[in-house]
Amino acid sequence: MRINSIQFKDKQRGWELEELKFDDLNLLVGISGAGKTQILNAILAIKNILDENLTSGINWKIDFIEGNDNYIWEGELSELEDDDTSLFPYITHSEIIKKIKFIFEKLYLNGDLIVDRTEEKIIYNNNPLPKLDTNTSILKLLEEDNLKNVVKAFDKIIFRDYTKNENQLQISSKDYYIDWKIKFNSIEKLKIENIPLIPKIYITSKLFIDIFNEIKSNFLDIFSQVENIEVVKEIKNIGKNLLNCYYLKIKIKDSDKWVNQNNISSGMLRTLIHIAEMYLSPDGTVFLIDELENSLGINCVNFLSEDLLLQNNRMQFIATSHHPYIINKIPCEYWKIVTRKGGKIKVYDTTQFNLDKSHHENFFKLINLKEYREGIQ
Repeated sequence: MRINSIQFKDKQRGWELEELKFDDLNLLVGISGAGKTQILNAILAIKNILDENLTSGINWKIDFIEGNDNYIWEGELSELEDDDTSLFPYITHSEIIKKIKFIFEKLYLNGDLIVDRTEEKIIYNNNPLPKLDTNTSILKLLEEDNLKNVVKAFDKIIFRDYTKNENQLQISSKDYYIDWKIKFNSIEKLKIENIPLIPKIYITSKLFIDIFNEIKSNFLDIFSQVENIEVVKEIKNIGKNLLNCYYLKIKIKDSDKWVNQNNISSGMLRTLIHIAEMYLSPDGTVFLIDELENSLGINCVNFLSEDLLLQNNRMQFIATSHHPYIINKIPCEYWKIVTRKGGKIKVYDTTQFNLDKSHHENFFKLINLKEYREGIQ
C-alpha cells in the first residue's frame, strides 16, 4: 500500500484536515498542538472503519495505491448525540458503535466508481443491492476480490506510538510455532501473516536462522555492549489457562546473566523492534510513527533516521517529530510543516519555501518561518 493523499473532517469534535499529499517518507514537523498526532489519528480512524471500530461524525477521502491499482475511498459517518458519548463507559463501546451509521460511502477503482452507497441505496458495479447493515462498510460486507484487496491494504498500516511503553510481553493461547512451522516454507509467507511481532521473530529464529542472524547483527552493530539476543517461548499458567508467553532477552558482554524484555532499555527495545519490522514486514507496509525521537539516544536516532531513508523505496513512513536532531537528520524535502488555524489543520510542503541542502541552515530557516512560528492561530 502507498497512501497518496487524505482529506479528513471530524464534525463531532470540530476539526478538519485540508488535503495532504504524501511521499514515501514524511516527517511531520510543527510546534506542539499544531496537529501532527491528529493526522496520524485520522489515518487510524479510517483504517479502524474496516475493523468495525467506527469514529462518529467523521468525513474522509483517502487516495492510495495497492498493487497496480489506484483506489479512492470516501465516506461519512453519522454524529452521536452528546448524551451517548457522556454515558461511556457506563454503556459499552460496542453499544455506542452500533448507533453510528454510514451516511455515504464511495469507492473508485482506477477512476471508475464501483461502490456508491447512500442512506437510501447501495450500488455495486452499476448493480443495485438490497439494504445491508448500516454500520458496516460495504468493503467488508461484500465478498468481492477487489474489495478484499482494499481490506488487505489497510491491514498493512502499522501504528507505533513511541510515547508509550513497548515493554509488554506477548501472550497468546496459540502456539504460533507449532501451528505454522509447516505453513511457512518461505520468509515471504511469514511476512504477510497477521501475527504479533515477537512470535514472528521467534518463528524466524527457528525457521529462518539466516534472517534472524541479520536482525541480530544489525542490532549488535549499534549496541556493541550486547553479545547475544534470544526470543523465548514459555508456557505459563495464567488464571485457569495455559498460555504461550513470548518475550525477548539480551546478553550483555562480561555478564553471566541475561536481561529479560521488561528490563531492556526503551531505546534498545525500540531499535530492535524497528530492525525486526524492517525484515519481517511485507513490501507496501505503511508505518505511522508518533514522536520518532522519544526515549532514543543519539546512536539510536542516527540508525533509525538513516534506516528510514534506506527503506522508503519499499515501505512508506509517516512520522512526527519536534526534535532538532531528528529533523536535521532527515533531508528537508521530506518535511511536512503542520499548522493550525482554529479547527483547520493545513500542511505545507517545503518546496514552497527557499530551503537549501544544508541541514543545519534548513532547520534554522524552518523554525524562523512564519508558518512554523505561528503554527497555531
